[in-house]
Amino acid sequence: KSLIAAGVTRVVVFSDYHDTLATEFFQKAKVKIDKHSMPSTEINYDLENYSSAK
Repeated sequence: KSLIAAGVTRVVVFSDYHDTLATEFFQKAKVKIDKHSMPSTEINYDLENYSSAK
């Protein structure tokens, strides 16, 4: 309810939003729920091609 009261119009989640009451509140308030896939948690460094690493 606080997000709706603050004027939030869009919520981004990385997985299914299991709180059905919150989903119901968002739908009634016309808050858009965008679902995205979880970004990779792996960090890759390419030190051979990074100029300040030489």
